[in-house]
Amino acid sequence: MAARYLGKDPPRLADGRRAGRPWRRWLKAAVPSRLVLYRVRTNRPAAFLTFDDGPDETWTPMVLDILREHRARATFFVVGSRAAAHPTLIRQMVAAGHTIGGHGFHHVALSRIDRVTRDREIDDGHDAVARAGGGRVHFFRPPYGELNPKILVAAWRRRLQVTMWSHDVANRVIDEPAMAAEAFSTVPVTPGEIVLLHDHEKAVVPVLPDLLRSLHRSGFRAEPLARPGWLAP
Repeated sequence: MAARYLGKDPPRLADGRRAGRPWRRWLKAAVPSRLVLYRVRTNRPAAFLTFDDGPDETWTPMVLDILREHRARATFFVVGSRAAAHPTLIRQMVAAGHTIGGHGFHHVALSRIDRVTRDREIDDGHDAVARAGGGRVHFFRPPYGELNPKILVAAWRRRLQVTMWSHDVANRVIDEPAMAAEAFSTVPVTPGEIVLLHDHEKAVVPVLPDLLRSLHRSGFRAEPLARPGWLAP
């Protein structure tokens, strides 16, 4: 059975570029990294695992347990409606030292709705995180990894660090654990990589221990994103 890609954005070409979206490459080259983060600028052997679309009452606790067992920390880009439904999981993330980022309230494509609705999606999502005990959100990942000038302006007006990713090879074949683990070890992680994963479905659970062991064998630590200094307290 063909591996199913959970990320829902265009596949990559062999050199890592996204097929059919040349404006994405222009945007990445034109916008300073302090405004759209694709990787963390560091020389330390650190990788930044990120999990989208949770929290899920079944799979997120398993992900948290695996991270704890491997002494790893990560960043969770949570959907506001799910944070509101599972505040205990949000508090567990905070207590374990993970970072929480915003991912909208309903996980809708922000480019397909009007400005007022788009603003409400972002604000309601972050308010839900705060009410669940996750504190103020500083990082924002648009649903489906979708970027355009209107989405960027909405985020920047709120002084949010828009956060994408630089490494998604395991996520693209996550339904095939052996293939995902092999892909992760074959495409080396370099310092500052932001790794895309999802915690709202079962597929990540059998793969995550192998990914963490692969990182540790390479001398890397899995760390959470830290609030950039340019963001206001």
